[in-house]
Amino acid sequence: MIVNMKQDYSLRGYSLEYTSRIMLRRIMKNNFIFQTCRFDTLTEIISKYRIKAIDKTIINLLKFLSINWNKFDLIEFNLNNKEERILIDINLYEVKTKTLNTKNTPHEVCLSNFKFFNELKNNYFKQIILISVVLLENWTFSLGISIFDLSKVKVYSRYKK
Repeated sequence: MIVNMKQDYSLRGYSLEYTSRIMLRRIMKNNFIFQTCRFDTLTEIISKYRIKAIDKTIINLLKFLSINWNKFDLIEFNLNNKEERILIDINLYEVKTKTLNTKNTPHEVCLSNFKFFNELKNNYFKQIILISVVLLENWTFSLGISIFDLSKVKVYSRYKK
């Protein structure tokens, strides 16, 4: 079976989210970075990895993220140490991929995710981090990490009245 990653968007998205997680773990030197689609709930990660939340602001954020699970691609937990595992900070990452010939076009975000990211930015986070992957020729890719600027995305909706 031959699969064209440039045309199979869901497989490409999943594969490059996974690859981005591996690269991010290396860059950040943090093993507590997870791909959200590999877990059914946020609670599953927290209980499996024995992560504790004490700060009220972080507890409220965790509740909000639990309700909106799978609206973002990667989540990073910054812990006080590996023994106590008290959560001190959370980073969210959105992975977007493009092919080389669409490099200068804006990233696309569905309307519900756009609203979610805006609510995050307005109430919880100063920034969401974008991992931009550009597929190049011969199995190579470019990976860029930057602040996710919501003013530069193309919002779409497949909702039909």
